[in-house]
Amino acid sequence: MEINQLLFRLMQAQGNLSEAIEYYKKYSSLKDSLYNSEKTEQLSRWEAFYNIETKEKENQALKAEKIQQALLIRNQWITNLAVGIVSLLLVIILIIIFRAYQISKKSSKTLKEKNQEITHTNHQLAEIDKVKNKLFSIIAHDLRGPIVSLNQFLKLLKENTLTKDEFRSILNKLQAQSENTEDLVENLLFWAKNQMEGIIPKFKKVNAEDIIQEVFNLYQATAIQKDIELNLQSSTSSQVYADRDMLKLIIRNLVNNAIKYSYQNSTIHVKIDKDSSSNNVIISIKDKGIGIPLELQEQLFSVNIQSRRGTKQEKGTGLGLLLVKDFVEAMHGKLSVQSEANQGTSFFLHLPSPPIDADK
Repeated sequence: MEINQLLFRLMQAQGNLSEAIEYYKKYSSLKDSLYNSEKTEQLSRWEAFYNIETKEKENQALKAEKIQQALLIRNQWITNLAVGIVSLLLVIILIIIFRAYQISKKSSKTLKEKNQEITHTNHQLAEIDKVKNKLFSIIAHDLRGPIVSLNQFLKLLKENTLTKDEFRSILNKLQAQSENTEDLVENLLFWAKNQMEGIIPKFKKVNAEDIIQEVFNLYQATAIQKDIELNLQSSTSSQVYADRDMLKLIIRNLVNNAIKYSYQNSTIHVKIDKDSSSNNVIISIKDKGIGIPLELQEQLFSVNIQSRRGTKQEKGTGLGLLLVKDFVEAMHGKLSVQSEANQGTSFFLHLPSPPIDADK
């Protein structure tokens, strides 16, 4: 290209214009060709540099993306681990709280049962103390009184100062006191035996009608003194499944009370019926007497009951009804009462009928 340029200048200097133009064309052609080649090469270099730079940027972006994904995965793993640890801790805390609640509930239940047991024991001790005081009162007054009266009567007999009427009157009073004392002593003996051995009924087939008749015979003289009639009615079999001695004491106390609180010239009705719904035998003892006020009915079988005097000032202790209640319950029976002031009182004794194999 430089040679064509020198020849162009040489031809131009010699005045050979046509030759000079030809060399100039060659020079220009080579120059453009070289320029284009350089330009193309430069473009190629620029394109290659751009491609390299783009590749590097893409690689860097890819690396950054991979790093970011790795960080995201790591952060996600840490988050999951943290959530798992927190969840595990929460489960452990809940288990501890639930277990503590169960232990607390069990301890509270045990403590409540202990408190109830202590309260029940204290109540039993209080009842025993009341019974003890009642027994001391009975011994001090109800047992001592007849003995004192007997001693006074014997002293008067010794002095021979009594008239026949006075003798008969005192003798009647002593007889009544003696009968009351006999009932009282028997009740005391039963009570003492049950306190030492417990109430253990000896169940067997018992004829309730025979026992009632025995009690009638026992109290016939006392009833005659008050012009009271003892009436027995039976509309069914009188066989019951019970302890004979306990049943006799129950009937004795209920008939004795009926006589004690009945008006003169009245009738005491004892009836044996059958309860069709339960197959139990019902023994009812109904009198025409002073009745029991409602406020006393609530304490009738309690040691707190204050026994009232009968229609002829007969004394009572209240111990008999306590035994009656305990014996009835021990024989799987039930005792209920209906009463109206100045109209009379009815006791209803429910006892089981004998089972089929009672005689075996």
